[in-house]
Amino acid sequence: MALPLLLLLPQLALGGRLRFVAPDPQVSAASLVENQAHEAVADSNDPQNFRFMTTESEYPGHEGGIDELLKKQVRQRAVGSTKDEIVQGHFCAKRGQREQTYYASSFCYWVPELVPETDATGESANGTRTMKQAQQFVGMPSGSISWQRPGTAPQNLCQGWKGSAGKCLKCSVCHNNARTKDGSIEGSSFAEEVPLPPCLKEKDIERQCLESYEASSTTLRIEKDRCEELRARRSKAEDAVNNCQHKLQSSSSRLEHESLGELQRAEDSVASSQERLEAEKQHERSSEVHMEAECHDYNVASGRVAHIDFIKNAEWLRCQQHQWTACVDGDVACQQKIRTEMDLYAKCTRCFVAAGMRDDARKRIRDAEDLLRAGENKVESARKEVQATRDEVQRWQLQLPALQDALRAQEAEWLSQEEACEQAMLDYDNGKREHVKLCAPNLYDQSCEKACLSQLDAGCGVIEGSVQGEQLGNAGGVQIGCSPPQQSWILAPEDQSSQCERITAVQQPVSAQAVLFAGWLWQQTWGPSASWKRRYFVLESGDAVRSARLRSFKEDPTESSNAQEQLDDAITLWDAVGIAKVAGKYLKREDSSCFLFYHFYRTFRFCAPDNAELAGGFFSSSAALRDHWVALLKSTFKFKGVVKGSPFEGVSRCCCTSSDPASCALLSGVELYKSKSPFNSGGVCPSDQGYRYFKKQGIDRLPPACLLPKFM
Repeated sequence: MALPLLLLLPQLALGGRLRFVAPDPQVSAASLVENQAHEAVADSNDPQNFRFMTTESEYPGHEGGIDELLKKQVRQRAVGSTKDEIVQGHFCAKRGQREQTYYASSFCYWVPELVPETDATGESANGTRTMKQAQQFVGMPSGSISWQRPGTAPQNLCQGWKGSAGKCLKCSVCHNNARTKDGSIEGSSFAEEVPLPPCLKEKDIERQCLESYEASSTTLRIEKDRCEELRARRSKAEDAVNNCQHKLQSSSSRLEHESLGELQRAEDSVASSQERLEAEKQHERSSEVHMEAECHDYNVASGRVAHIDFIKNAEWLRCQQHQWTACVDGDVACQQKIRTEMDLYAKCTRCFVAAGMRDDARKRIRDAEDLLRAGENKVESARKEVQATRDEVQRWQLQLPALQDALRAQEAEWLSQEEACEQAMLDYDNGKREHVKLCAPNLYDQSCEKACLSQLDAGCGVIEGSVQGEQLGNAGGVQIGCSPPQQSWILAPEDQSSQCERITAVQQPVSAQAVLFAGWLWQQTWGPSASWKRRYFVLESGDAVRSARLRSFKEDPTESSNAQEQLDDAITLWDAVGIAKVAGKYLKREDSSCFLFYHFYRTFRFCAPDNAELAGGFFSSSAALRDHWVALLKSTFKFKGVVKGSPFEGVSRCCCTSSDPASCALLSGVELYKSKSPFNSGGVCPSDQGYRYFKKQGIDRLPPACLLPKFM
């Protein structure tokens, strides 16, 4: 990227490296430019390159609305939520933020079901494999995808995700290619599972290896099984004794500290309830006597007699307070009547209250009786629990001697064969580990690990955007590193360096984009104070799922690390309307060769440097450089006219500036003008640029320039 790109013609190559091809002096500059531009873009736009991502290569659509109208007023492209610089099926079309349209992926890594057991130093223990289960979810270590900016530490782009064991995974990132005013990188990472053909996972390989080992070690396996059975019987007898002792201790403790204590508490509660019941009965008798005394006076005074038990609820007992009126002075009979009624009301009230106290006392007796019955039931349950616990203690006491005798017999049998059995089992385990160690690598070719690393068409290590070391200016670029999430179980022991050598022998970072061309151009600004500004333009190629883009800088980013991109001036190319070459004098730049770039929201005016500026360079004239730009820009119009139709699309005319056939050119599309004649609806040669139809210039035969196929 630091090379003088004006001097050579770049083409897209593997890994994002720019391959330069020197021109053939026998081939015309125009045909060389057009043919090589066509080849470069056709290669980069090959749908096969991104079949791992999508087969949908449709135009994503462009949002209109009010924002579109407002942007057109200032000749800018409206930027909506639709990411219209990438196709609908692009991985980042509906992932990440609006500006995160660039895709990058790590190498494809296999996350094993089993992992080698390691010792305290982190090295594989004894260089052997074990049946240790891998973690269900593992994260991608830092370094798999990072953004490297000159003079700064790499920034990890793959964060915050975990992948499951037994799968082929890659970390995919949608990033903004550091296209911010401060050059900061922003990205969103996702775990992508890579589908694999039928293959063997670690457990499958382990099972096959163990089956073959057992088939070849029948005698040793039989002895190992016999010893394991003998040891298991001893362990079972020991477990039975331990269980019996534990149960005996537990039941004895429960009897002493729980069951007997609960029984004592229940008996104490019953005794307390009996005392309370007796006290309530005594209180009820006192209430009865008091009620009889109070109600006797009322019976006598009222002249009514009723059984004392029904006094409170008797319907005839109504203690009503009359509304007495004042007696006339001296009316003794009236005064006596009032006193009699007041005395009767007072006696009735005392009788009624006494009866209520008697009833409350009876209710407390019923409550005390209920509490006593509940306590007696609890005593009965506690006595049953005590008896059951005593029976349990006795049962374990009776079983223990027999279990201890059985254990002593099993221990005697095991001890007599322990040394030989331990050796047999050790020999079997060592042989098994050694067999698996030798067997597993032999099945590597059938393994899912190899299948994962060999998925070259799965988009492993693909980069859209700047690549570290080839960036423009000081923004930095994507760096793909080897950072496997787990060691290989099949090929253990293997350090990370060896593992990465094996991975990178198959997988390499692949850059999907390149700089097709770059150099200085003059651009006319828009507005009332329009003027010509010299800008350094970089034509960033597209790919099968992304539009090419024309980027601009005030300084040459290949020479100055401080060159800042004019972010708002970048042009998305694939949905342009068309492009037309014009003479410099048409734009009042006499010594330059220019072109008009028609987009659906604006017409851009560009001019190549004049001949004096190009002296000593690859291009012999301003026109040759202009033709180079035009040919390359045309090649990027993948969805030409999709938003706004290109006028006279598919229409061509042979136009000449003089009677000399060498002055002729085959013009088409936006290069043609609409006829002013009401009888001619087709395109005509642009007369304001000095062009006329070849026959009107006095040329009878179609000039050779108009016979050549035109690369559109």
